[in-house]
Amino acid sequence: MAEQDKDKTIAELQKKVETLEKEPSVVKLVKEDLTKAEAQVAELSRQVSTLKNVNESQAAALGEAATIIDELKQKLADKETTSVEIPTVSVGKETYELLTDFSWKGQEITIDVLREDAKLAAELVKEGVSTLRKVIKKS
Repeated sequence: MAEQDKDKTIAELQKKVETLEKEPSVVKLVKEDLTKAEAQVAELSRQVSTLKNVNESQAAALGEAATIIDELKQKLADKETTSVEIPTVSVGKETYELLTDFSWKGQEITIDVLREDAKLAAELVKEGVSTLRKVIKKS
């Protein structure tokens, strides 16, 4: 019985081979599809390679940017710990910071000028000059 099944299978396969040999266009189409698929695989492989290169380049740039950011953060932290002393002048019982030098009625106003001329300092405070900021004392 096994011999019969074997012969039957062989006969079926021979018929299929004969059918395929009679229809060479099917084989030709399959070969063409295979050629196209191989070309697509080659193109996709090239694209993958290109994308890997771009990815590596961008990863390197990102690493450089992260280093720069870390350096800038450190510089900022260093500057924040360094306190800047703003010059002050007393007018009456209050203290004022001079934020920047400026001109007033043709006269250059500096911290030294204000410290030497209390009357001028009082006038500027009364006028509400914005470059003089009142110091709020912490209690």
